[in-house]
Amino acid sequence: MIRWTFTRMSRFALVGVGATLACSIPTDLCGCPPARSAVYVRGTLTDANGLAIAGARVYLDGVPTGTTADLLALNGFGASQTDADGAFRGLAYSMFSPGPLALRAAVVRPGLPDTVRLAAGLATFRYERDRPDTVSVDLRLP
Repeated sequence: MIRWTFTRMSRFALVGVGATLACSIPTDLCGCPPARSAVYVRGTLTDANGLAIAGARVYLDGVPTGTTADLLALNGFGASQTDADGAFRGLAYSMFSPGPLALRAAVVRPGLPDTVRLAAGLATFRYERDRPDTVSVDLRLP
């Protein structure tokens, strides 16, 4: 049987080291939020007749090609509003790794309760901390 003897000073040092270790351990694997990838999107939104739609909210995100999930979070990230000419611009975010991703759009027209979902082509996403690429899209509602 081993008996440990600590002096008063060594106990304080041990408690100090333990507290420092306990407070410095990150709560997740790297101690930082997950990295997002992004692309800067600018474009126009028109109706089936080619007329500009003003005041619509356009939500954008990126997913790997072939993704069957239709869920697009309408939480404000990747959202922009069209102006009088139907033009919009903003960042589209993705939780997937950087690279070519399918750009999706969800459009909420002013005064209407429905959400129209559209495919907006492919875009090269980069990590959010890097300078994102810029793509232009023309969205036409059915």
